Amino acid sequence: MPESRSMASSSRLGSASIAARTSSKLSLWHSAIQDLLQRGTWAQAMRVQRMLIRNAIGSIACAWAANTCYSTGNIFSSKSSRDQSRYELIVANVVWCGVLYAITIVLAHVPAMLTQRFISLPRRRPTILYCVKELAWGSGPWLTAAVLLMFGLGELIAWLSQSYGISKFKLEFYGIIICNHIMNTSVILTARKIYFQKTREGKDRLDRRRQKRKTPVIAIGFLMNSRVSPMPSDIVPMYISPSFWRGYVNSAISCLPVFLAGGYVQLLSQMRIAEQSSIVVACFMTLSTLAKLVLQESAKHLVIKKRIRSIRVMCILVAVPTVLIDTQARIVLLGMQDTDLAAAGIFGMAILEIFVRVGKAFVVTYSIRRRQGYVREYTKPPVQVQSPGRASRASIQQSVTDRRCSSVVTKQIGFELWRHQRQAYHTAELNADMYAEYIAIGCSASILFFYSNHPHYSLLRPLDASMSESEVAARKMSQLYKLLLQVVVEIVVDYTSIVLEITAGIEFDQIKGLGSFLAALFGTTAVINIIISAMMFLD
Repeated sequence: MPESRSMASSSRLGSASIAARTSSKLSLWHSAIQDLLQRGTWAQAMRVQRMLIRNAIGSIACAWAANTCYSTGNIFSSKSSRDQSRYELIVANVVWCGVLYAITIVLAHVPAMLTQRFISLPRRRPTILYCVKELAWGSGPWLTAAVLLMFGLGELIAWLSQSYGISKFKLEFYGIIICNHIMNTSVILTARKIYFQKTREGKDRLDRRRQKRKTPVIAIGFLMNSRVSPMPSDIVPMYISPSFWRGYVNSAISCLPVFLAGGYVQLLSQMRIAEQSSIVVACFMTLSTLAKLVLQESAKHLVIKKRIRSIRVMCILVAVPTVLIDTQARIVLLGMQDTDLAAAGIFGMAILEIFVRVGKAFVVTYSIRRRQGYVREYTKPPVQVQSPGRASRASIQQSVTDRRCSSVVTKQIGFELWRHQRQAYHTAELNADMYAEYIAIGCSASILFFYSNHPHYSLLRPLDASMSESEVAARKMSQLYKLLLQVVVEIVVDYTSIVLEITAGIEFDQIKGLGSFLAALFGTTAVINIIISAMMFLD
C-alpha cells in the first residue's frame, strides 16, 4: 500500500509538472501573440510592404519602358524589330543605351536637387522641370557628344562583327560603358557646380570653409593681445569645378562593377542554364543565392570597417548586385521547361529567404542586447565602503564619482549612437534586398515578354525550333503562371519576414526619409539591368 501511494503521488507530480510546462509554453505563446497584436506589428508590416510595392512598381515601369524602346530597334526603319538585320540592331541598341542612360542619369539627380533652396527661387522650392533644365543646360554638350560617339562606335563594331565575326565578344557593351562614364562624370560635375554656386546650402557650406581658413596675424611686443585679423575675402578661393578629364579618370574605377556584371550575364547567356538538367539548375540557383549573400555581407563589412555613416552607400552596395543576380536567376526559372522543378525552385528560394532574414534579425538584436548588458554592468554604481578619513579624502572620492558619472553618460550616448547606426544599416539592407527582389521579377518578366520569341535573341528561346504556335502559346501561359506564382510567394515571404523581424526588434522606421533616393536608385538600377541584359542576349 505505501508503495502504491508513493507511485500514485509521483505520477500525480509528474502529470502536474507536465501540465505546468505545457501551461507555461501556452502562456508564452499567448503573450507573444498578444504582444504582436498590441504593438500593431501586423499593421506596421502592412504599411512597410505597401510602401515597398508602390515604389517598386515605379522602378518596374522604368524597366518595361526601357525594354519597349529596345524592342523597337531602329525607329527610322520601316521594318519591325523582328525583320531588322543584326547590323541594324547593334547600332540601334547602342544608341538606345546612350539615350536611355542620359535620361536616367539626369532624372536620378533630381530628387536630391528638389530638397535644396535655390538662390534664384527665394520663396519656393524648385520644380522637377527646373532641376532637369539646370542639369541639362550644364551637361548637355557632353551628353550630346557621348551619344554621337556611341553612334559611331556602334557603326564600327557592327561592321567589325559582320566582317570579322567578333560578335561573341560583345565589344559594343564594353565600349558603351566608357561612353556612359562620360555622361556620368558630366552630370555629377554639373550637379556639384549647381549645388555650390546656385543653392543656399552650397553657399553656406562655402562660407563655413571660408571661416575655417581664417589665419591669425602673428604680432610682437605690445600687439600680443590684439585681435586676430582674418584673411581678406577677395583672396579666399571660391568653388572651382575640377577639370572634366580629371574627374573622369578619378572616378573610372566605378566602371569596374559594370564590366563584371556584363561579364557575368555574358557567361550565363552562353551556358543556357534553363536548358540544362535539374542538377545543373539546382546548383546554379544555390550558387546564385550564396553569391548574393556573400556580396551583401561583404558590403556590410566594408561599410562598418570603413566607418561609412551614409545609409545610402549601404543601399547601393546591397541593391545593385542583388538586382543583377536575382534577375538572371528569375529568367532561368521562367525559361525552364519543367514546371514542377521551377515551382520547387521558387518555393525553395522563398523558404531560404525567410530563414536567412530571421537569422540576420536575431543576430542583430542579440548583438545589441549583449552590448547593452555590458553598458549596464559598467554603469552600475560602485560599492562604497564606509571608512574613517579626512575631508580631503572625501573630496577626492567626490571628484572620482563625478568623473565616473561623466564617463557613464558618454558610454550610454555612444551605445545609443551605435545601436541607431546598427539598426539603420540592417534596415537599409532589408529594404534594398526587398526592392531588388520585386525589381528582379519585373525585369525578368519584361525581358522574356519582349525577347522570348525574337529571332535575334535565340539565347532566350528554347532549343526546339520546331515548336508550333499552340506550343509557343502554352509556353507563354506557363511562364505567366510561374510569374504570378513568384509575385504571390514573394509578397507572402516579405510580409511574414517583416512581421518576424519587427517582433525580433528590428526598427523599420529608420530610413523613412529615403523614399525619393530609393526611387531614383532602383529606377536607375532597373534601367541599367535592362541595358545589360538586352545587349548581352543579342545573338
